Amino acid sequence: MDNSNGTDLIVLHFGSAINLSSILLGYTYNDADLTVMAYTGAGTPTISNNTTGSFTAGNGWTSVQNYFTAAGASSETDVAVTTNKDTTTYSSWWVISAYNSGFGGSGTGDALNDYVKLMTVAGSTKSSTGVPEPGSLALVGVGLLGLLGSVRRRNTAQRAALTA
Repeated sequence: MDNSNGTDLIVLHFGSAINLSSILLGYTYNDADLTVMAYTGAGTPTISNNTTGSFTAGNGWTSVQNYFTAAGASSETDVAVTTNKDTTTYSSWWVISAYNSGFGGSGTGDALNDYVKLMTVAGSTKSSTGVPEPGSLALVGVGLLGLLGSVRRRNTAQRAALTA
């Protein structure tokens, strides 16, 4: 992925909404200025045949973070990037792009062309409070009724044994 002669981007789609927390780059050349965006609009984003200019707030995309390395920093080793300091943004659609100031966000990238290879991404899903389902509540209720019936039968049997 690079921003030489245009800006390349990688679109990630997950089965459920996640908070993208970090990415691992396997290779960089020049440096690794990146833009990370999440789709927070309604429905499903239109991706095919779009240009980088279509990834705007008006089209449902939120600029999460721009990440900048030192100008001229080059590495052929793994580079870990903490991409999302905002732990409240969850989306099933994410974009990782070579830096493009047109996407918005804060900071300033350099004039170098950025070349990177994306190795892995990491994120987390929203934790739920675990609200019990009606079926689970019914099962617990049947269990309690069975326990109550068992106690009554035992008490009745004990009274019968005492009177006999």
